[in-house]
Amino acid sequence: MNLILSSLTDEQGKVENFLSSRTELYNIKPIGIGTPYVESLSSYISRIAEDHNLAVSALLSKVIAPMLNIDYLKDQLSQGIIKDTSHFINENSPVTLEYSNALELLTSRDDLRSLTMLNWQGIFSKKLFSRYRKWCPICLNKIKSNSKIIYEPLIWYISDIKKCEVHEVVLHDKCSNCKRNLPFLHKKLMVGYCQYCGSWLGDNLVFNKKNLTEEDTFIYQNYKELLANSSKQSIYPTRVFISNFLNRLMKKLDIRSVAKLANILELNPGTVNSWVKGRRQPSSESLLKIARKIGLTIYEMIYDNNKKLVLEIKKDSYLQQQKSISISEIEDRLKKEVNSKEPKSLNRISKEYGFYIDTAKRNFPILCEKVTENFNSYKEQKVKKRRIEIEEKLKDCLSKETPISLNQFSKDNGITLKTAKTVSPNLCKKVVKRYEEYIHELKRQRVQIIKREIKEIVNTLHQKGIYPSSNKVQENLENKHLFRKEWVKQAWKEALESLGYN
Repeated sequence: MNLILSSLTDEQGKVENFLSSRTELYNIKPIGIGTPYVESLSSYISRIAEDHNLAVSALLSKVIAPMLNIDYLKDQLSQGIIKDTSHFINENSPVTLEYSNALELLTSRDDLRSLTMLNWQGIFSKKLFSRYRKWCPICLNKIKSNSKIIYEPLIWYISDIKKCEVHEVVLHDKCSNCKRNLPFLHKKLMVGYCQYCGSWLGDNLVFNKKNLTEEDTFIYQNYKELLANSSKQSIYPTRVFISNFLNRLMKKLDIRSVAKLANILELNPGTVNSWVKGRRQPSSESLLKIARKIGLTIYEMIYDNNKKLVLEIKKDSYLQQQKSISISEIEDRLKKEVNSKEPKSLNRISKEYGFYIDTAKRNFPILCEKVTENFNSYKEQKVKKRRIEIEEKLKDCLSKETPISLNQFSKDNGITLKTAKTVSPNLCKKVVKRYEEYIHELKRQRVQIIKREIKEIVNTLHQKGIYPSSNKVQENLENKHLFRKEWVKQAWKEALESLGYN
C-alpha cells in the first residue's frame, strides 16, 4: 500500500512540475537567429499575436504589460498607448530590455535579446534605428511567393542601412497606398502589411534602384557580422570598450596626443577626447568611420586584437606652427575683405590669415568695424533671401496636385522643420492641414471601395445559393485580415440585411 501511495505521489509531482513549466505564450522560434537577417523583435511580437489569434494591442496590454517593471511603460501599454515608446522596441534601451525580458519569461526562450541590439549596447549610442519601419518590397514578395513565413529583418530598420543588399533598391519607409510612415509597434501591426490601410507592402512596383557603393558594402559587412554573431558570444563589450580601444590604439601607434589621434582619424579633437576619457559614446557613423580608417570591422575591433591595423597617416596640418604675419599684412587683408562681394566675419578672417583679433582691433579699429558691418549686412541679406526662397517653396508645395506632408517637404528641400515653421508658420499650417485632408479623403475612398467589395462578395455568394457567412466573405476578400476591423464587420452585416438576412 505504501509503495502504491508513494508511486501516486511521485506521479502527481511530475504532473504538477509539467503544468508549472507550461508557458503563457507559444515557444515560437525566431526566424534567422545566428544569421545576418535575424528577425526584429517587433516582427516577432506581430507573429506571436497572429499565432494566438490576438490583436497586437491585446497582446501588449493584457499579456506583456503586467510583466513589465518600468511603471510608466506598464501604465501606457495597459491604457493602449503604444506609439510613445514604439521606436525603442528594437534598439538597445531600457525599454527594449523590458520587452525582451517579458517575452522571454512568457515564452521560456532565452535568445530574444538577439532580435534587438541589446547585446551591442556597450559600443553603440542610442538612436541607432530609424523611427519607422523600412522594407524591401521585392524581398517581401519573394518570401510570400515562396510560401515562407513573412517576417521583417532587424537589419532593414538600422538608420545606416539605406538599400537592400540583395536587390540594390532603396528601402521603402512609406506605404504606397496611404503614403504614411509605419511605427514599429501599433495596435493593428501585421508583418508585411500597412497597419493603417491594410495594404500589402510589396505592392509598390516602382523601385528606386541604386547600386551599392563601396561604403554601402562596408556598412552592410559591419552590421551583418554583428547580427550574425549576436547569439554566439558569451562576452559582449561594455561602455568602457571604446575608451579602452582608443587608448590601446594610441599605444600601438606610439601616439601620446589625442589631438594627433583625431587628426589621423579625421575627426574632431574635442569629440575624440570625450571618447578616450569615456565621457561619451561615438555615434554609429563615427564608429564606422574609425573602423574603416584602421582597416577593421567593428566586430574585429572587439574580438580580434591581433589583426593588423591598416592606417594611412596624414600630415598633422592643424598641429603645425602658425605662420607669423606682419601688421602691414593684416591691414592689407582687412582692406581686401572690406571690398569683398562675399564678406567674412572678423573671427573667420583672423583664423584664415593667422592673426589675433585684438591685434587687428588695436591697430585698425575703423577697418575692423567696416568688416563687421559689411558681414552683418551681408548676413541679413542672405537670411532674407533664404526666407523668401523657403516661402516660395512652401507656396509651390501648396500648388502641387498631390499634397505632401510637411516632413516630406523638409526632406525634399533640405529645410529643417524648425526653420520652415520659424520662417512661415502660417504656410506650414496650411501644408499640414491640406495633407491631413488628403489622407482623410484617401481613407474615405478606400473604405468605400472595401464596402463595395464586401457587398459584391455577399451578393455573389447569395446568388450561388451559399450563405455569405463572415468566413466565406473573408476567404474571398483580397486582404483577409480586414475582418478584424469593426467597420468591415458592420459593412458585412448591412450587406446581409439588404438581402433580407436577419
